[in-house]
Amino acid sequence: MEVYEFDKCLLDRLEESMGVLSWKDEVIPASQVRSEWSYYIELQIEPAGWQALWKIPRVICEELGIRYPTVVFGYVEQVIFKDLKAIFIIQEVQDEDIHLPEKHEVFLEDLWPTKEQENSELNIERTADCVDRLRFFYTHVWMPWDNDNDDDLNWVEKHLESRIRFCYDLRKRTMKKTLAAHVRKLLTESKYLQQRREYLELGLTDEEEGDPEETMGKTEVTDLMRLHLRLAMIRNEIELLENPEMRRIFQEIKFPEEKYFNENGHNDISSEKKLGRIYFVMTQCTLDQQIHLLQIAKKRIPKDALVQNVPTLQVVYGILYVSAFRHIFKSTTQ
Repeated sequence: MEVYEFDKCLLDRLEESMGVLSWKDEVIPASQVRSEWSYYIELQIEPAGWQALWKIPRVICEELGIRYPTVVFGYVEQVIFKDLKAIFIIQEVQDEDIHLPEKHEVFLEDLWPTKEQENSELNIERTADCVDRLRFFYTHVWMPWDNDNDDDLNWVEKHLESRIRFCYDLRKRTMKKTLAAHVRKLLTESKYLQQRREYLELGLTDEEEGDPEETMGKTEVTDLMRLHLRLAMIRNEIELLENPEMRRIFQEIKFPEEKYFNENGHNDISSEKKLGRIYFVMTQCTLDQQIHLLQIAKKRIPKDALVQNVPTLQVVYGILYVSAFRHIFKSTTQ
């Protein structure tokens, strides 16, 4: 089934979100962001009857005991504007072996409206565009820790533009591949941890008072603490990486330009000129051990490289080989 997808530039995304969150020209704290989105979608989205694919989140797949990813087809019985959710009725499943309850309460950003609709009177294009704006915001801009922000701060002014630019920096490949992959991994993990945290905290909402350990088992309490700690660690790193200058420094430290080994595990030495003279340090050992070490070195050193055998490290500058590993040392002799 074909769904609506939109390819929008950075300025389009920024203008869309600003239109939702800044139209009053007032300070918008983090606690008010969800309300502003609910007001917006209530004016734009069809309240019921439209068909869509539901891409079930990983945490729900785990709770239901089904494989991830799983996609199902159905229709929206009712949109819950205040919570940015919908009552979704499943009509078809991806796998016949999967048996799910018919009715679910789902987040709107997890729904993908289909181009073909049974009810042709619906304004499905506007609905799909509205859901796309909401999905982009809560997938790429809003972070799990934003709910904990101080309401004295203007969330829109502090985070909106920088987060969208950060998202497009990832897409435009302005970062090294290793750093971009690291960032995506952290963001994916943070979203998953937040969903897990919400499920665990759900057991506490029915009791306003009392010890959490009485409401939840000891294992759940421990898991909840671990989730909070891990999210705090991810938050510190992501907030650092959102700053382009700090990101550049982080990249140079954690993912330096020089790579000593390639993906196959072999040494990435291209020439003697690049690395300087190569020394092979071999202390006293048996003949078989010497042959074994020389065979390892032969695989890692270019055929045309000039290699000098030395008995100790004290006379060596530059690159040297010790057993099967590569190290860099500087001589301490005068």
